[in-house]
Amino acid sequence: MFLPSYHPKLAQTPFLLGRHGQSDGNAGELSQGRGEDRPGQPNGLTSDGVVQIESIVPISKAIGAVVRYVSSSPLTRAIESAVTFVNASPDPKPILVGQVAPGEEHGLKEVSQKGWEYKYRREQTKQLREAKLACFMGTLALTEQLHQTDIDNYAEWVMRLGAEGDDSGESPLGASLRGIIALESHGARPGELIFSHGMLNRYMDAIATTVDWQDRKRLQQLLEDPAIPELARNVAAIQALKELGVKDFETYDKNNYQANGGFIEYTVDSGPGLWIPGRRIEPQKPGTNPAYIELHHNAETSRWEQ
Repeated sequence: MFLPSYHPKLAQTPFLLGRHGQSDGNAGELSQGRGEDRPGQPNGLTSDGVVQIESIVPISKAIGAVVRYVSSSPLTRAIESAVTFVNASPDPKPILVGQVAPGEEHGLKEVSQKGWEYKYRREQTKQLREAKLACFMGTLALTEQLHQTDIDNYAEWVMRLGAEGDDSGESPLGASLRGIIALESHGARPGELIFSHGMLNRYMDAIATTVDWQDRKRLQQLLEDPAIPELARNVAAIQALKELGVKDFETYDKNNYQANGGFIEYTVDSGPGLWIPGRRIEPQKPGTNPAYIELHHNAETSRWEQ
């Protein structure tokens, strides 16, 4: 069942999901993933990143977005974004409620790309990813259980990101389900702004706005069943993604970009657990006018439109 079948008036639990401001790793064009906070080298906000976060405080007020609480992922760049937003807010300030699942190994952390993080620039990582994807697609084709079109559309959803032989990297699908579970366990309060990460936010949006909570649970079981070899799990997950009507990977990963400091308003339909996206807000970019960009989500195309 697709998102347009649900009406926003049925929705409950409104919250805002944001991306941290520009970090030191962003400024260095590095592939960050979860490999931050190395000893003596925390990866916090740059001065531009602080300005980005400070600038969305008046923007949120101008559009009538009420922020009552602020939380973050357990990574430094997200924590500093949350603190910066609260400090820049006029009285009465929103309440800083801490980190989402801070006691867990992963929580709301960025997608893991072990073996690539902080070793390569983003363009280099893109090339490594394309090379690994080509090999992975060839392996999927050997199973003769998938049509080539399905492999082309969905292979990236289930491929583990990171260096060959390092099984601690995550797939986009696995990361999205992990992030959604962390947010559900956290129990976002009405009016809570949660600072997370660009890749993770895009993947969560793709799944949470399309797949209801029961089918998300089924996908998670498919990915994690230790009794089934990983290749067979990947094939089953691709078949399920197609069956559930998830858009192909390129639609979500290439067109659903979220700027540093930007945020999206969501409400949650408490029945199926679908996220219903509202407005997408970005900080002002140099030389642009007006001071913010307000976009609306088109559920049919999964694109953001002015």
